[in-house]
Amino acid sequence: MELINPSCLSFAGDFNTQMKEVINYIKISDEECKNRKKVMYDLNSVLASICEGSQMEEFGSSLTGLALKNSDIDCFVNIPRDVSEDAVQLVLRTQKALLKNEKFVNINVFTKTKIPKVNFKHRKTKICCDVTFSGRGALKNSLLLQYLISSDERIRPLMFIVKYWAKIKKITGRRLMSNYCLILLVVFFLQKERILPTIECLQLNVEMVETDYWNTEFARVVNLNDNQKSVYNLLGDFFRFYSTLDFENNIISLYTGDLIRRKCFTNVQDISSVYEIYWVNVMEHNLPGLVLDSSFCIQDPFNHARNAGVTVKRQTAELIVQLMKNAASIYEHESDDYFLPNLLNPYGNKSSGEARQRQHTGDKNNL
Repeated sequence: MELINPSCLSFAGDFNTQMKEVINYIKISDEECKNRKKVMYDLNSVLASICEGSQMEEFGSSLTGLALKNSDIDCFVNIPRDVSEDAVQLVLRTQKALLKNEKFVNINVFTKTKIPKVNFKHRKTKICCDVTFSGRGALKNSLLLQYLISSDERIRPLMFIVKYWAKIKKITGRRLMSNYCLILLVVFFLQKERILPTIECLQLNVEMVETDYWNTEFARVVNLNDNQKSVYNLLGDFFRFYSTLDFENNIISLYTGDLIRRKCFTNVQDISSVYEIYWVNVMEHNLPGLVLDSSFCIQDPFNHARNAGVTVKRQTAELIVQLMKNAASIYEHESDDYFLPNLLNPYGNKSSGEARQRQHTGDKNNL
């Protein structure tokens, strides 16, 4: 996805006015929403000819409501149980069908990846799409994030700004930090702020539903919290929180909502009983354990053996932490109406004219 140029923004008015301008500028438009539906309609006609009874389900940013302009569509195809073909065979059949259809171009398949997929572009709308027939866990994760994001009206705008900031600073993308990993960081921060519940709490007294051995069911409850911070405060505190966090020695656990020392996971038999499902899957089902030697260790909320931060190399991790520190400094030193212009400046901090040092965090909590 190409960068949406922030130089087109006016940054007029106060923080809330600026935030609305930014979000309206970066999110997909009504026209693009219609185009995406057109892509799904045309794709469905192709898939129906391949596998009768299959159902397409969007996941990722399309489902969570965090899609930016020009975002790809991620689509999981739920196939009937009586279909004997595996994911690779279905991907190859889809490729053949798409090649025969003039509505699709630039068709490529990836069969040696962990989750085989076919990638293509819709000729008329220019929208790119990835289609998979396996990896239901990604859909389950998206459903969880969709629920969490919709539980508080402050969360979506906060995530939009953080996601755009990361895109501008070029720290998300292939071989960098995934957008999924970034969103998990926001969720964990909001758990520490007592705005979002832990995943452990959401799975209490709920009948287990397994997806690839992991429990992916959770309670959809009304989220009540007494945190009254504004999006402005939460955005600044997000950067302050991660600017000082000890990534090197800790696991970020959204399941418990706490930091866990990495050494606690080095010996599976010594792991807390809270992670009983992890013990069972690693010891009895011989699933690979959590990767602990990466710069970031962000544990997936459902699949406790998956490190969502495993792709973040040391140099990128150091850059991310430094950018967090820079953002926290902007929040501390700039007035609220200069925070976003400085934060979203690709070339560093703009001169704010008259920056003022906040003497007490309470000064900000009134905004």
